[in-house]
Amino acid sequence: MLQERTGDRVRIKVSIDQTTKPQPIKRANLPKDQKLSVVDGKLTGDGVIEVDLKSSMLPIKGTLSHNGTNTMSARFQGRDMKIELDTALNFTIERVR
Repeated sequence: MLQERTGDRVRIKVSIDQTTKPQPIKRANLPKDQKLSVVDGKLTGDGVIEVDLKSSMLPIKGTLSHNGTNTMSARFQGRDMKIELDTALNFTIERVR
């Protein structure tokens, strides 16, 4: 959502709301008797970015944060495992000249 425009610069509020559906994770180096799958996942976050429309459509400045939870199932060496992964990430974007 556009928050502000000053000349060629815009400030945009961004948000993410992502859900992961169950799916297998395929890896070339995973032995055939071992399995890894995503059970479910949820990611939400928000932030603000600034873009200079004259020089580039890439962000020149911004802050973003997100929180997520993923649940996976694994079968290794004949044992079933449940893996829960919680993430909290904060990003700062600043163009370097």
